[in-house]
Amino acid sequence: MIWLFLGGVLGLALIFCVFWTWNFSYWQRRGIPGPKPSLFFGNTKSLVADKVSVAYEFDKFYREFYGKTPFIGVYILRSPHILAIDPDFVKFVLVENFKQFYNNYISDMCTAKSEPYIGHSPFVMKDRDWKDTRSQWAPAFTSGKMKAIFPIIENTCQKMSTFLKSEVAKQSEDGVHFRDVSARFTTEVVTDTIFGIEAGTFTQEDAPLCDLGAKLLDCFENVVNFFILTAVLPLLKRFQCFWIVSRNVGQSFEELMKKGIQFRSQSNTQRSDFLSFIMDLGSKKNLSLTEMTSHGLTVYLDGYETTSIAIPLVLYELGRNERAQEKLRKEIREYEAKGGINYESIQEMPYLDQVVNETMRIHPPLIIISKLCTENVKYSVNGKAVEIPRGMTVHIPIFSIHRNEHNFPNPEEFIPERFDEENGGSKVFKDKCSFLPFGNGPRICLGMRFAMLQVKTSVVEVIRQYCVTVNEKTQQPLKLDVGQFFSYPRHGIYLNLKAV
Repeated sequence: MIWLFLGGVLGLALIFCVFWTWNFSYWQRRGIPGPKPSLFFGNTKSLVADKVSVAYEFDKFYREFYGKTPFIGVYILRSPHILAIDPDFVKFVLVENFKQFYNNYISDMCTAKSEPYIGHSPFVMKDRDWKDTRSQWAPAFTSGKMKAIFPIIENTCQKMSTFLKSEVAKQSEDGVHFRDVSARFTTEVVTDTIFGIEAGTFTQEDAPLCDLGAKLLDCFENVVNFFILTAVLPLLKRFQCFWIVSRNVGQSFEELMKKGIQFRSQSNTQRSDFLSFIMDLGSKKNLSLTEMTSHGLTVYLDGYETTSIAIPLVLYELGRNERAQEKLRKEIREYEAKGGINYESIQEMPYLDQVVNETMRIHPPLIIISKLCTENVKYSVNGKAVEIPRGMTVHIPIFSIHRNEHNFPNPEEFIPERFDEENGGSKVFKDKCSFLPFGNGPRICLGMRFAMLQVKTSVVEVIRQYCVTVNEKTQQPLKLDVGQFFSYPRHGIYLNLKAV
């Protein structure tokens, strides 16, 4: 009996090993180079077992194969994926052959029906639905709309200034925790513009809406779970029934949307913000409250996440680079003298733009973007036409591309002047697909203007009043947090502020 039992166990183990390693010859059979997979983890051992950021895992492969091949084959656990290497291939995917790669990897996770609170986001939607929704939302992010929203951002900056004065007065040895400050700032802005409600983040120690925003972002751990589960069993993607935003969190935001709409309707206030846009869209399209909330969450995520990460990182880099900080402060003073700080001056400041771009080069908001191949397409690899099959995932390692010395000499150094207009500005790098802070091509981030406006305005507000240095509590060099696709510093950013 014992031998029968042992034989059964060994048989099951053999079946499991065959199942698990069945795909490990996939790229070899197609003549595509790539790192050798390990038995249990494929090419993601460090990510799964050692708990390091996916950016570092892919960066090893990117550097090993750069200049040798346009892309490599990797295995996420047992599932074959593509990792883009050559900028021409990145351009092929994001721009030139966009119609074969227009869906994001997350698009296979859910539908608008299965995930009512985030399923209407242009980032999640796929195929024709994505194009229609993006067309509806494009007018909400024009320069005119941003100018109309600017007073809300400006008013929030004043609240932040008052808060910072009280923080500086405490003279804490740890300085100011700027991830916390930026989260308060962005929560206040997006809540006001989307729901028409003041969040009170700078007047309440534990503002409920800050906590709600944090819970919303915690929900995105489900994306990582989806990433891992579908790497083991790709068939799971066919069900498209994964939830991203939990019901409790979604219902809390729906209640905010309900209150915002009721207040705006009863007060008969005319205000050109996102809430007015959502209400107009809801009227035209006969949207339910849940659908309107989903649209609100789209803007919330666009305006909150990128901004709350970027603000402390820009100030961190300026805190480490006194010359750059003084140069920016001088530019701010010049514009203050000419006509004050307003929407136009924020847009015009050339060095401010260079500083923000250089920060997002070193610390891209998204460290990786992943695209789905929507129809079979061929690409030449070392003189051989290789077919990329429908359903294949292509990962574009933005973190690695931005820190490639062939794209940016001395990539670890903070040199805002590399984005000087005399050198072609950011456009020359975007055209080559070597600078991708918001992606590229037709599916470039819709909310980038909103995010950039918040970042620039808040940075100007801080630098015009304070000399910034990095507090010793900040662990340097910064290390990316585990299990995230954003540039989260693992241990936070603490800065010293001294009035100027």
